[in-house]
Amino acid sequence: MPKRVSPTERIRAEIDELFGSGRDIAEVLGEVMRLSARLVLQEVLEDEVTTWLGRDWNSRAEGERAGRRNGCSDLTIKSTGGPVGLARPKLRNTTEVFASALLGKGVVRSEPLEALVISGWVRGLSDRDIEALLAEALGPEAALSKSTASRICQRLRDQFEAFRTRDLSDVELDYLFLDG
Repeated sequence: MPKRVSPTERIRAEIDELFGSGRDIAEVLGEVMRLSARLVLQEVLEDEVTTWLGRDWNSRAEGERAGRRNGCSDLTIKSTGGPVGLARPKLRNTTEVFASALLGKGVVRSEPLEALVISGWVRGLSDRDIEALLAEALGPEAALSKSTASRICQRLRDQFEAFRTRDLSDVELDYLFLDG
């Protein structure tokens, strides 16, 4: 494969290689599904950059914005299906900062994974127990650290405190039923 190939084309080549490997389709299917999810995310990410710059990958023509692609940096997103490795495009000589709508600035985990952390915390698990549970269920590469679990749970605590102390003076209630 040539050196200057887009990350999307590399993923497609991996999928083609799996199908051409001669292995049983049942063995290959799980890997193909993971690669397909990675391919979709990578394509969306590259399309965002293409749209933002106003020109295709490896194109020297001037687009809507000044700047050019300058390689990629590795990015791993932790998800319930395991880690998903992406190549985040780097940009150079731009007048504005590019922020992906898909990934934002610091996305490193999926929302379902955060939901698992919150669910464990609500059920009374400690931050360390949550870390151990995720490592056991999803494998060590998809597990979150206890400090990350703690930050997610602290955000939930802050939201609950705001909910608990909100002003209800403008809410008109006809009946109030309390059940203990």
